[in-house]
Amino acid sequence: IDVLLTDVVMPRLGGHALVHAARQLRPGLPIVMMSGYAELPGVGRQRGDAAMPMLVKPFTVDALLSSVEGALLT
Repeated sequence: IDVLLTDVVMPRLGGHALVHAARQLRPGLPIVMMSGYAELPGVGRQRGDAAMPMLVKPFTVDALLSSVEGALLT
């Protein structure tokens, strides 16, 4: 796995829980989160996630590629 791309809001296991679990297994894994609800309280980044890219839906292919590329370069 080179990069994890995940939505914030998902059934059963939310994106933040997935990020936490992934970081336990792979601490340096680049992660990009996305959400159609990023403007709602509690949906966006959590504490310590300021450097993690957040794509707001809808987004363009160019925005996706830029976010993934940026995550891989950090």
